[in-house]
Amino acid sequence: MQRLVMIIGLVVALTAWSVSPGLALAKRSFAAMDKDHDGWISFEEVFVTYPGVDEEYFETFDKNRDGVLDANEWKRFVPRSR
Repeated sequence: MQRLVMIIGLVVALTAWSVSPGLALAKRSFAAMDKDHDGWISFEEVFVTYPGVDEEYFETFDKNRDGVLDANEWKRFVPRSR
């Protein structure tokens, strides 16, 4: 039982460690991508950095279909666009 608790603790710690850098990257990159500082990232702003991204792919992350990515939508976009 004690071993199981240690393993679960290790898994939780490693998961938290691996996710945190990704979230930090997403926050920094959101600010960098938001060229006009309006709090949203447009397809045009993404296309400048990621010219291979087409609008259809961009729209799969625009969950509320408002034509821009907010910070939460951006977090889902970042890991898939490297």
